Amino acid sequence: MTEGLSVEIWSQIFFEACVDGGCTACALSEVSRYFRDAVLSVQLDNVVLIGQSRMIHFAALLRKREGNPCHRCVRHLFLSNSGQPSKTPYVDKDAYATATGYVLSMVSPNLVTLTSTLPLGKVGKDNILHFPFPKLRELTVHCPIIDTPPDRKEGPKPSLPSLRYLHILSTGGNSYIYTQHAPVLTHLRLSTLASVSLQLYEAISFAVRPGKQNTDGASSKSLLPPSPFKLSPTVTKILVHFSPSRLAFRNGSFLINGDPMNNALQELDGGEKLVFLDSGRGMTSSDFLAQGTERKDWEERMVGKLGCWAEPP
Repeated sequence: MTEGLSVEIWSQIFFEACVDGGCTACALSEVSRYFRDAVLSVQLDNVVLIGQSRMIHFAALLRKREGNPCHRCVRHLFLSNSGQPSKTPYVDKDAYATATGYVLSMVSPNLVTLTSTLPLGKVGKDNILHFPFPKLRELTVHCPIIDTPPDRKEGPKPSLPSLRYLHILSTGGNSYIYTQHAPVLTHLRLSTLASVSLQLYEAISFAVRPGKQNTDGASSKSLLPPSPFKLSPTVTKILVHFSPSRLAFRNGSFLINGDPMNNALQELDGGEKLVFLDSGRGMTSSDFLAQGTERKDWEERMVGKLGCWAEPP
């Protein structure tokens, strides 16, 4: 009965059905040799890697398939270290960085969506900014803590020519590291935003009302997008989610509305371009530390749903 349909038809069926990060595809490959052949070309279409050991194992799998590029094509990738078992095998730091860099270099040509909740310290050879992503349309990522540009001599220049949706999970102060390489960006979301810098305010202000003068009579020079922090004129929607930092919870203060720049941004007349999500008022520390919905949002976006881009009713 299985052989009544061609391998090509089964492959298309599996392509439509396997949208859970690889679990179903891997299970199907164990059913029979016939199913393994049918699912092989779409097995890595969407992949979830949680934990450093998974990254190293996946890098080894990609190396085994170097002779068959069509069998290692990844279009949707989710990376995380959260949710790991309490006891995990020791992973050498350099081996993990090498594996991460190799995985990103192999998937970058075909990747369409990427969600990475991995913490970032500085931009190195295991960071996405070390590679061009010609087809990447949606990116969810943390900003590097240390603003260090990638070494242009050791790798290709960063490039996000197709990126339209950018979701910054951490403070947006360094988000220009991504936006300056995204010339056709249409949607920007800033989550868990605890404070607003002057540069970030000016960049958003210029994006939502370009060429208009401030009500306080500031010169038009101040309305120019700050360099290098500038947003593409193609931006049509900016979602802002104010949320107190972990440090604020540690100090017993959950307030986010006392900062003048935060207030200035919330008072900015951005029309339909600028949307404020739940400000975090009334949020408890347990709410803030709860596991996020990044994976759920990533899976929804694969099948065309709104995910993290849903707006308040």
